[in-house]
Amino acid sequence: MRETLISIKDKDALLEIALNAIKPRKPIVVTEMFATTAEPGPLAAASLDGEFGDVYPTDAAPIVAKIEEMDFEIRVNADETEEYTAKARKAWSGFTERIAGDEPD
Repeated sequence: MRETLISIKDKDALLEIALNAIKPRKPIVVTEMFATTAEPGPLAAASLDGEFGDVYPTDAAPIVAKIEEMDFEIRVNADETEEYTAKARKAWSGFTERIAGDEPD
């Protein structure tokens, strides 16, 4: 399940259906951008504004709780915000240098 939950208002119901459809002891991978504060900062707000349709950000806690309630084992629950942000900044920096004609030899 990749970046799906942000567009779902009733995340609990979606997870109930999805997790019930998986065979016992089979894996599910959930990748999602979770909120870390009640009000998004400027960068997060801009990202949310760029989404198509309505968005319903949440933190990871209710998702983790539902997965555990449904008796799934969570093997990795990692906040990769800093690494992701660094990669995005590096990519955009290289892109802007190329379109500005300042590409290194």
